[in-house]
Amino acid sequence: MSNHITCAACRYAVVDKQASDYTEKACKGCVFDSGCACRKKACACGEGCEFKGAKAICPGQTIRWPAIQCACSASEYYRGLLNISVKGDKLAQPGWSGCEDGMPAEGGVAS
Repeated sequence: MSNHITCAACRYAVVDKQASDYTEKACKGCVFDSGCACRKKACACGEGCEFKGAKAICPGQTIRWPAIQCACSASEYYRGLLNISVKGDKLAQPGWSGCEDGMPAEGGVAS
């Protein structure tokens, strides 16, 4: 029997904060017409924003759509976004079939 795990049931399917979509609500350092002040340097507003290069994730923002990527370096899907369709549409859950390198998430089962 194969140890094939679907991406939706795999512990290596993790949220990619950089690629995720966030709500418009942001920290007090954000100016909507010119973008977030924290995006220009690490946490300009003092609210502990997570600096990610050109994109800061402010504590006032919530994830609208979580981008889910494969974090298993042995997998052929490594760093691939798992909840994007072949047409580029955003999916609520990972739709990929998975690989042999996957591990069941807590409560997940092998298929």
